[in-house]
Amino acid sequence: MKQTRILFFFDTEDYTDLRSVDAARKIAELFTEEGVTAHFSTAGLVAKQMMDNGCTDAIEAIKKHEIGNHTYGHSMHPNICQITDLEDFDEAYAAVEKMESASLALLKQAFDRDADFGVPPGNAVSYVAQYYYADQGLSMYGDIAEYRTDRNAVWGCNLLQITYKNSIEGLAFRRGGEIDPNTDANIDALLDKLAKKDWAIVYSHPNMACFKEFWDAVNFHGYNAHPDGNYDPCEPRSAEEEAHYYDTMRKVIRKFVADDRFKVTTLPEVKAEQKTRVTLTPAD
Repeated sequence: MKQTRILFFFDTEDYTDLRSVDAARKIAELFTEEGVTAHFSTAGLVAKQMMDNGCTDAIEAIKKHEIGNHTYGHSMHPNICQITDLEDFDEAYAAVEKMESASLALLKQAFDRDADFGVPPGNAVSYVAQYYYADQGLSMYGDIAEYRTDRNAVWGCNLLQITYKNSIEGLAFRRGGEIDPNTDANIDALLDKLAKKDWAIVYSHPNMACFKEFWDAVNFHGYNAHPDGNYDPCEPRSAEEEAHYYDTMRKVIRKFVADDRFKVTTLPEVKAEQKTRVTLTPAD
């Protein structure tokens, strides 16, 4: 029986509030309890925040899962697209190397191993960054929005590309941030949709477990609103809403694991299934 390969990813990106770090810890622990390995795409500044604030419990919880790079400062300006908006590829590559070598070093310092994949911040997709990540040994890039094959992962810029658009918070909450009473039906509909594909990533943002709005929409919308680091707080969720987020996540995990239409997998397992690729260069 053909099975859809399912991977769980978490964009661990909010360095403005330690409550988001604690949410990432809770998610990592929840997945460990369920016996499923998740993927934490982590911004370099979040790794730094964890180390600077002694968040060893979060670090140890996340270390049990796969680690990826979510760029150095995510939405901090200039972001990964802004620094590579240059005509000269080599100049753009050098800009990526300066920024992202710092991010990769922070991830290795925090989690004691190299990052294995990259995820862009929002829609800031830089093809130059992808070549840099491939050169550093990363094997996968998430969120290539416009390669929308319905069924398969694709290869581009020497990285495996898997569409990244099914969010857990979108199942649990309505646009206004309130609990969606149709959460269970939303989960079932997601499974039916993804059962038609070969590959799928289900993702979430840990900060959305405890907040109703995105940290970067509040602090980095078009410019760095608080370069001094005194960030504006996001609107918090109620205890009931936060509990609903984690309850939804546990339901999602268990439904995918129990459904024979799916195989919950990890990036190392995915890589082991891939054929050797011919490396393409910018000149090609």
